[in-house]
Amino acid sequence: NVGTTGTGTGYGSLIASPSSLSLTAAFGGATQSQSLTVSSNYGLSESFYASATSNGGWLTVTPTSATTPTSLLVTANPAVLSVGGTYTGSITLTSLTSSSQQSVPVTLVISGSALTITPSAMTFQATSGGTAPASQTVTIQAGYGTTSFSIGQTPSWLTVNPAFASTPATLTVSVSPANLSAGAYNSTVYVNSSGGQSSFTVAFNVAAAPQITASTSSLTFNWTTGLQAPATQSAALASGGVPTSF
Repeated sequence: NVGTTGTGTGYGSLIASPSSLSLTAAFGGATQSQSLTVSSNYGLSESFYASATSNGGWLTVTPTSATTPTSLLVTANPAVLSVGGTYTGSITLTSLTSSSQQSVPVTLVISGSALTITPSAMTFQATSGGTAPASQTVTIQAGYGTTSFSIGQTPSWLTVNPAFASTPATLTVSVSPANLSAGAYNSTVYVNSSGGQSSFTVAFNVAAAPQITASTSSLTFNWTTGLQAPATQSAALASGGVPTSF
């Protein structure tokens, strides 16, 4: 039971069951309803009004007038709300005979919209110890409205910026071959929001640093003291056609 306010006139006070309501809905999804039973604590027939109060008008009750004992239908409409989250409202029952009044709190939890990530996979190529490849971008959108999200933990070679944002958003994905030996590196990047967890994958293929070779293993110069310096000689360096700093 929930306490009443007002003064009685010999009639019973209104009793609402349950004493509070909790509903859940998907962001932008279908309406959700629950029944609310109203009776009098003396078992008498008692006429009353019912009204709904909520910010944004997401909460309604039908019928708006009745006589105990009866059931009311309490409905939440998530389509009128612009963001996910927890919302509170109330159903007020006002007796026409005893002047008693009862308030039934209503909580609505809106889960955020599922996220769409484009592309869902990306690949980078680099050489061990070489320069980092160009960054790539990923776009994150929500099916409805605006949804906040955060990026989960990533390995040291992978960076996603920004780590916190709201849809629609474009993120920059960067990789670094520094301190990585040759090999294939893979990571799943998790994107967490009130609409659930989404993800995209990153593959990073690191090639072994090419070996530098010389066209000759040695150079010999012959020179006689006091005479002109000998002619210069050259040695060609190659790295398998891959530009390599040394």
